[in-house]
Amino acid sequence: GSVIEGTNKAFLDMVGFIKNNNMSDIANYDSVNKMLDIENFADYFIVETYIINVDWLGSYTNNIKYWRTNNPAGKWRYMLWDTDLSLGRSNVAGADTANMLNQAINPPTGNPHSIMLKSLLNNIEFKNYFVDRYCDLLNTIYRPYKFKKKA
Repeated sequence: GSVIEGTNKAFLDMVGFIKNNNMSDIANYDSVNKMLDIENFADYFIVETYIINVDWLGSYTNNIKYWRTNNPAGKWRYMLWDTDLSLGRSNVAGADTANMLNQAINPPTGNPHSIMLKSLLNNIEFKNYFVDRYCDLLNTIYRPYKFKKKA
């Protein structure tokens, strides 16, 4: 993608740090936690995978927006963007049953966002948080009846 304002150098530096360091090491994970809003990151991947957004991490990286305040202490955050080809609203075969979590962790084409997720899942604290949060959301606001089409 393209930078709308500012630079993505700090983001790429963070991705490099996550990629090149062992995230099961508490000190490394704590460093990432200072750069990335961990809860937002987990929620972002959870919603994208739950709604099976096929126009996201397929054979290319698409429709991903992230930001931070323009200061070194700002944390990177993701925002949901362009989800019109989700929740089965796509003509892609199997789109309504695709395992998007597996695709997010093991994408057909490498991308920094999946690299970050896969690396962070090596940290037991993050992995437990991610799994617990996914289950909590599945059992509350992501219940199927909450997503029923309103006419």
